[in-house]
Amino acid sequence: LARLDRAAPNYGRHSFNDFNTFYFQAASSTSGGSSGSPVLNRQGHVVALNAAGKVGTAASFYLPLDRIKRAVDLLKEGKQITRGTLQATFEYKPFNELARLGLGPETEAMVRKRNTDEVGMLVTKSLVPGGPVSDEQLQPGDILVKINGKLITRFPELEGLLDDAAGQSVELELIRGGEVLKVEAQVQDLHAITPDEYLEMGESIFNNFSYQQARNNNLPCHPNAAGTYVAQAGHMLRQAGISVGSLILNVGKTPTPNVRALEAALASCPDGAQVPIRYMHVSNRHQSAVTMLRVDRRWHAMNRVVRDSSTPFSSDWVTSASPTPPFSSYSINASADSTAGRSAAEAAMLGRHPTPERKGKVRTRFAPGSNDAEKAISPSLVQVHFSMPYMIDGTAGAEFKGTGLVVDTEKGLVVVDRNTVPCSLGDVNISFGSSLHVPGRVCFIHPLHNIAVLSYDPKSVGDTPVKAALLCTDEDMTHEKKGTKVTLVGLSGGLRGGTQLSSHEAKVADSIRNITGFSHPPRFQDCNLDTLNLNGVSPTSQQDGAVVDEKGQVLAFWGSFSMQVNNGGRLQDVQVFQGIPGDILSEVVEPLKANKIPSLKTLGAEYEYVGLNQVRLLGLDDAAVVDLEASTIRWPPTLLAVRRRWEGSPASKLLEDGDVVLSIDGKPVRTYRAVELAVRSKEGVELEVLRGGRKQKVQIPTMNLGTDETRELLLWAGAVLQEPPAAVSRQRGVPREGAYVASLARGSPANWYGLQPTSRVVEVEGVPTPNLLAFLEAVRHKKTGESVRIKQADLRGNVEVSTLKLDLEYWPTHAVTRAGAGADPTLLESVNAGEAVRAAVRKAGSKAGTAPGKGLDAPVVGDLGQPMDNRYTWERRLLEPAP
Repeated sequence: LARLDRAAPNYGRHSFNDFNTFYFQAASSTSGGSSGSPVLNRQGHVVALNAAGKVGTAASFYLPLDRIKRAVDLLKEGKQITRGTLQATFEYKPFNELARLGLGPETEAMVRKRNTDEVGMLVTKSLVPGGPVSDEQLQPGDILVKINGKLITRFPELEGLLDDAAGQSVELELIRGGEVLKVEAQVQDLHAITPDEYLEMGESIFNNFSYQQARNNNLPCHPNAAGTYVAQAGHMLRQAGISVGSLILNVGKTPTPNVRALEAALASCPDGAQVPIRYMHVSNRHQSAVTMLRVDRRWHAMNRVVRDSSTPFSSDWVTSASPTPPFSSYSINASADSTAGRSAAEAAMLGRHPTPERKGKVRTRFAPGSNDAEKAISPSLVQVHFSMPYMIDGTAGAEFKGTGLVVDTEKGLVVVDRNTVPCSLGDVNISFGSSLHVPGRVCFIHPLHNIAVLSYDPKSVGDTPVKAALLCTDEDMTHEKKGTKVTLVGLSGGLRGGTQLSSHEAKVADSIRNITGFSHPPRFQDCNLDTLNLNGVSPTSQQDGAVVDEKGQVLAFWGSFSMQVNNGGRLQDVQVFQGIPGDILSEVVEPLKANKIPSLKTLGAEYEYVGLNQVRLLGLDDAAVVDLEASTIRWPPTLLAVRRRWEGSPASKLLEDGDVVLSIDGKPVRTYRAVELAVRSKEGVELEVLRGGRKQKVQIPTMNLGTDETRELLLWAGAVLQEPPAAVSRQRGVPREGAYVASLARGSPANWYGLQPTSRVVEVEGVPTPNLLAFLEAVRHKKTGESVRIKQADLRGNVEVSTLKLDLEYWPTHAVTRAGAGADPTLLESVNAGEAVRAAVRKAGSKAGTAPGKGLDAPVVGDLGQPMDNRYTWERRLLEPAP
């Protein structure tokens, strides 16, 4: 041991840091991961715990055991472990520096007489504002001499005396600038300011502001803190832009200095209510901000969790469901200055009185536009915000924003790309003009192309002059419109600062034929699409919107395409922008206008363009090549070859990779779109292909594709499980069987015991689990503390067996399902078909805060029989273990 009085190591301003204690130091080169291991003397006695090491050196730091031994002795006796604090940090200073602070020779002599080895004393370094001692009583630079008449020069003595005096007054003898002072100070109970409860809501966690964080940031701690601390910023806070390390100061006009005040304020708001939140970040104490928070009681439970400290040995945390939210059908059309339709409790919290709901008076103004194209399309452009509560389908993030195009005002239909709305699971919010923000619903996710269609309640926009865009439905547009002058018009900005129009003049150019590789994790990637591209606009310009011609027609929706590129051996998510032709948009919009879900057909194969030189080498005869060259309208002339076949599709059995497609039902096909049009209304087709140097004909049935969405999830042991998404079978040839691990919650049993995202759970306790229902049946009898043996298969087919220990107290099982017109029975409805399970689910619904008619706003129902707010098309229910 090189030193016995080294200062505690500092791990950074935002980390837990020890203080008011000495550390031992030695050159032992201990490595990371060995923290907590015992440090022994020659007699085999533990004298310290290994705590830290200094990077780049052999120095290691050990925590002495004096305070630990006291705690162990009290536990042996069955007594409470008392802890006392002045909320002050002291540091050990040598005598020469103490002399400069005012230490007299008499005091130094007294200290040295007591201990000839003593070389210093304790000096006040800092105090936490609002602590038990005032600035007049104790100040930085004060030299501590005695407490209650006892000479104190070292940390063990200081801590021991304060711990024994918790809740009592002590007399401090200090030296300040050479003057001896005696002051009375109250020793605070350290347990009283240590967080022992937290609130979980909207995937976020809040706790009382701790002494540690208060000390790090020079702010008052609980119970004198200004706000409640954000320990985890999940789904609800992400939407509001509130990060970890923030203090929630007010909900409306209600102060929220602690967990219970915050719970009461938020529990009084209906699910989905927009409430103003004032907050600040602990690193910037001089600035606060106000933002609108959408209350979430739908996707995640709201609970207060309290530590049971009734006995010294108690370590249980008791979870209590927060009060059921009030029922409210408040109008989203009320302005920011109105409380129209709000509940009395919510209106009181906001500091206003309820006023009658306004009808037919909602109106906002669209940007006027600076050119003809902007003026024509401005009333058709909206900004779409999409927020996912759980990570599924391999998506690249949880928060998305992009431009949407209104294509029908009677049904309220909006087209957006799948890089803005990648799935149907989430909150949809649509911004119109300068001041109107309404919820939306996901109507359709295109299974092949980068298109999602949303809807909003037309009544919610009132008298706002929304205009449906006029789509150009010409086929083969990328060739026919080449060289046409167009304008790309989009929206930039956001909710807080507002949106504005931006436009770029350009000319229609040849399609860029993207060949996308595998993504990891597997996620949707567009295929078989002839995009419209523009000379004068970079594909990486970060601008989405509408491509408008001189007549005001929309030739294409300029969308964001998610891709991955190899950057130094690592896959990096990027986005490129290209045009999706209007005829493809119209193909899905028209059925939705008639209240029908679009039905698309495919062969289940992805293609790529190959030049005639390659085709000639593959065996196509010269006469056919000459005919192709003579009849081509695109240059260079190309054909389509099968690049990839989807697992389980007709193509996987009847076609081969590399087949060159010559015709379908006797008609030549030269483009992706030509193949789609040739199969879209047929149950089967005849393909003429070039295979192995020979032409041959193949009869192949088509397959129906509906909306491409995950409709049910299982939240189990901290894992989000789903049916394997389509991208898994299409890109990796993996069968859509098993319970697919979409994502894991940090610190959960699934995370801790090695369940792997993108793997499929194919067996539990020796029982096959081909789907979520089978998985649930295999695990639903398991209780907290019991283990589960799991066989999982990765994307390459490698199989691994592992075990997992359940903790249903903190990680209960939930079924999350989406209802829809004509949909198959959901997981929730299919569970064992037994009344006992159904009764348990219904009973658990109230515990989760999502029982029908309890705590949920009455949704506005659209033409397809679904609520117009996307969050109410989903249901989350707690599933208790079976008897």
